[in-house]
Amino acid sequence: LALSTDFVFAGTASAPYREDDERDPINVYGASKLAGEDAVLAAGGTVVRTSWLFARDGQGFTNAILRAARSGEPLRVVADQHGTPTWADDLADGLLELGGRPVRSSRIFHVANAGPVSRYELACAIVDAARRVGAKGSEVQAVTSVPTPGRAPRPGNSALETSRIRALGIAMPDWRSHLDALVRE
Repeated sequence: LALSTDFVFAGTASAPYREDDERDPINVYGASKLAGEDAVLAAGGTVVRTSWLFARDGQGFTNAILRAARSGEPLRVVADQHGTPTWADDLADGLLELGGRPVRSSRIFHVANAGPVSRYELACAIVDAARRVGAKGSEVQAVTSVPTPGRAPRPGNSALETSRIRALGIAMPDWRSHLDALVRE
């Protein structure tokens, strides 16, 4: 089993990506993950794609937004990048459930929480959750992505569709169900 990423997709789809959609990464990270997927599949392995991981600890997007919400620092967050936030504990549970299933004909699965969202919408939800537990909160301003020299481009839409694991009886909760746990730490 190998973990991969939503970044194997170009990000131009209007709906969440399915496992068999065309892969066409737009940055080096996505291209390296695509090469890894191909190697794993050629060897008869299974690929699990996930996206926008978040957890109580870490330096990712959600934790940066939470730190800003606690300090009251104003935020400018892109509203034109969409994905599927995934609580790390849910990913681990999904992997364990998937690994315990009998041999499948499919060898690529998306394991992500339910609820595609923009980075702006995610930031607003984190700030609101932080306010509910007494944080100062932040003003969140929606902005559009602007290519930055030296910074890797990001897909506009990298949300993952998860009907394949749901068909196996593996249900992933909505990412919003974990915001209270995130802000309580």
